[in-house]
Amino acid sequence: MLPLERTATLCGMTWLPPFAVQGSNKLDDQELGSAAAQFSRLLTGLADGSMDPVEFAKLDRLNEAVPLTH
Repeated sequence: MLPLERTATLCGMTWLPPFAVQGSNKLDDQELGSAAAQFSRLLTGLADGSMDPVEFAKLDRLNEAVPLTH
């Protein structure tokens, strides 16, 4: 991923850590729906400016930026 990260930086973009759903093949529909809702809240927050991507750059995974709801 380092070449992609460097390219993003060169283009003036903010490189963000991954959003990962571990073991998705073993999750039931409710668990997958929760992960999808979490990702949707993340994308909405980034798009509307209510979340600062610069703050997220320090995280290991973007999942940490938005709480998971059940």
